[in-house]
Amino acid sequence: MNSKISKDYIEGSEIDKFIHEDKELYENLTALKETSEINADRISFAMITIIVNIIQFLLRCKPPVGLEAYRILDKKMSNIIGNLVNDMSVRVYMFKADVVNAFNVGTSEIYYTDKLVKELRITEAELISVCLHEYGHYAGGHMKTINITNTATGIVIPILIREVTRNMQSIYSLIVGKIIAAMVNSYLRIIIGKPQEYFSDSYAAKKGYGPQLISALKKLDLYVRKIHCKDKSVSECDRMIEDASKYDEHPTVKLRVDNILQSSKIASLINSKRFGLLVRFLDRIKGFFRS
Repeated sequence: MNSKISKDYIEGSEIDKFIHEDKELYENLTALKETSEINADRISFAMITIIVNIIQFLLRCKPPVGLEAYRILDKKMSNIIGNLVNDMSVRVYMFKADVVNAFNVGTSEIYYTDKLVKELRITEAELISVCLHEYGHYAGGHMKTINITNTATGIVIPILIREVTRNMQSIYSLIVGKIIAAMVNSYLRIIIGKPQEYFSDSYAAKKGYGPQLISALKKLDLYVRKIHCKDKSVSECDRMIEDASKYDEHPTVKLRVDNILQSSKIASLINSKRFGLLVRFLDRIKGFFRS
C-alpha cells in the first residue's frame, strides 16, 4: 500500500514538474513573441519615419515651385556676382513680390524683390553687396545644414515619442513627434541661423563690399523703424527690435555692422602689402627647413 502511494506520488510529482516546465516554456515563448512584435513595430515605425523625412528633405532641397512665373533674370548682376565669386553658374533674379527681401534657395540662384530696390532705393553697389551676402549662404552650405538638422530631428524625436508612448497609435506618435520636432527646429534655426548670417555678411565684406552692405543694412533698419515704430520713441523702438531679434535668425543691424567692420579689417589686413611680405617670408622659412 505504502509502495503504491509512494509510486503514485513520484509519478504525480513528475507530471507536475512537466506541467510546470511546459508552462514556463509557454510563458517564455509568449514573452519572446511579444518582444518580436514590439521590435517589429519599432522597426516599421522607424522605417516609415525615415522615409517620410527623406521625402521632405528632397523636397526642401529643390527650389520652391512657381518662382519662374514671377522672376526676371538680371543678366548684368548675374555676370557681376559670377565674376566676383568665380562661379559663372550664378543666376540673379529680380522677384516680383510686395515685400522687402532677398534670399537664396540653397543653389547658385539668388533672388531680390523689386520692392527691395524701390523702397530702400539701394544703389547698384549696395545690391551687389546684398547678392554677395546671399551667395555666402550658398557657399557656406547653410540651407543644407538646416535641411539636415530638420531631417535629423524629424527622425529622432518621433522615434523617442513612440518609445515613451507605447500605447499610442503609430500615426499619432508620428504626428506628435513631428509637431515637437517643428518646435525644436524653430529654436535650432535661431541658434544656427545667427552664425550663418554673420558668415554671409563677412563673405560680402571679404569681397570688398563691406561698406556697401553696411549702407544697405542701415537703409533696411530705417525702413523697419518707419513701418513698425511710428508711435514709439527711439529707445522703445530699439528695445522692440532687440526683443524681436531674440526670436529670429537675423541679428540686429548694430551687431551685424560691428561684425562687417571687423571682417573688413581682417580682409584689408590680408590684402595688405605687409601681410603679403610676411606670407612670402614664412614661405621661404618653410622652404629652408624642407631643404
